[in-house]
Amino acid sequence: MDMAQEGERFDWSWVTGRRDRLLDNSDTVRNAPASWRAWLREGISGKERIRRSVVKLQTAPTRDQQPLARSKEDLALRDIYGFYEGRKARFEALAADVVESRLRRDTTTYRKGWITPPGSDGGADFIGRIDIGRGFGQVKLVLLGQAKCEKIDTATGGNHIARTVARLKRGWVGAYVTTFYFSERVQREVLQDAYPLLLINGRDLGAEVTLMAQEAGFRSVTELLKKIDATYEERLAHRQPEEILTS
Repeated sequence: MDMAQEGERFDWSWVTGRRDRLLDNSDTVRNAPASWRAWLREGISGKERIRRSVVKLQTAPTRDQQPLARSKEDLALRDIYGFYEGRKARFEALAADVVESRLRRDTTTYRKGWITPPGSDGGADFIGRIDIGRGFGQVKLVLLGQAKCEKIDTATGGNHIARTVARLKRGWVGAYVTTFYFSERVQREVLQDAYPLLLINGRDLGAEVTLMAQEAGFRSVTELLKKIDATYEERLAHRQPEEILTS
């Protein structure tokens, strides 16, 4: 049964009280989990509502997706939002590089592709490739990326996630990079349907960009953003995602 209201902590005084012959059910039930009390009231009709959901336990609350105020990640995220304000399409270049950095840091072999021109992306902002294995037995996976530079205190819309997922074909994976956070509903949908989708929220974005700037020897995040932005036009291409498999 669900233990969310108890913060996933079980109160053993309920069990201890049930062993006391001097107490009846009405005395002991006060220490029972909320889901058990709901079961007593509703019976089988409330089964689905109080069922324990493992998927729900895997979701990240909003506070864990946003950087602490005035932290390096928070300052980086604000620099990013300010840099791309009024020209958010160019954020796609940074998102593509962040995905590459993140995957390479996780020892994944990643091949950078291209950025799709604004207005013709069809649900994909950038294309990349993940390689597994070597030689004859190598597996190549198309990575379809989506980038959203929006207000840093707003949850991303489920329709944007759905648009990205709808473009994925068998053997493809997706990546979604945002300056804000993912609602619990969106996270549960991705987990329950087992979508092959890498989600990078605002906190992760700020942390990764800060690390990228440090490793490249830049004195500030803005210097890194300027360098990446200078490559934006040359990385635009009208190509089908499948072409990354043969490039």
